[in-house]
Amino acid sequence: MRYEYFKGEVFAMAGTTSSHNLCVYNVTTLLRNHFRPKGCITL
Repeated sequence: MRYEYFKGEVFAMAGTTSSHNLCVYNVTTLLRNHFRPKGCITL
């Protein structure tokens, strides 16, 4: 379980899965490869 501390309160946060992390990585890579030649930086 992950937790986030915000304005003096602790909230339980949903965790991620390997499938989710792989999807995020793939989308980030596609965006980076598309925008890098245009001089943009993706984070």
